[in-house]
Amino acid sequence: WLQTEPKARPPFDPVPRGRCTNPRMADYSHRQWTHPLFVILLVVLLAAAVVFVALSPDAPSAWPVVAIVACIVTMVGVTFTSLTVSVDAEGIHLRFGMLGVPRKSIPWAEIKSVRPVRNACWWGFGIRLTPVGWLWNVAGLDAVELALASERAFRVGTDEAVRLAQACEPYVPVTLHSHE
Repeated sequence: WLQTEPKARPPFDPVPRGRCTNPRMADYSHRQWTHPLFVILLVVLLAAAVVFVALSPDAPSAWPVVAIVACIVTMVGVTFTSLTVSVDAEGIHLRFGMLGVPRKSIPWAEIKSVRPVRNACWWGFGIRLTPVGWLWNVAGLDAVELALASERAFRVGTDEAVRLAQACEPYVPVTLHSHE
């Protein structure tokens, strides 16, 4: 009388529901690190420490300056040292840094086509408005350009441009041979 039928488990659903926050559930997920930024941030922190040590006995006002510089450098390092790009059934998801902020999701309904491209070197890194549209990039010149329904472009910097474009093929038209 205490025995009950075991409950049947629901079938596994390989399609994630909602925005994919777990990279293991995505069709594609890649994190690109910017190693030059690590070196630059380390040099700035070391320079601030040298200034602090050199001036601290004579100038106690160096404490707040060094603390402010260290906080700014740490925030930049935590925020912009990596870019994670994920592709799933909902769209393309971008997350900067270790905390995932800033972040952006672009649903497939807003994307007309995708193609690998090469950015101009003077467009820089970070979040930029370029002549062709917005660019999110942490390192390198390779990117994937998303032609949006709004007739603007959105570029995602990546060191795996072709693989990212191929991951988008099930959802939108992709042109692989047009590498500007």
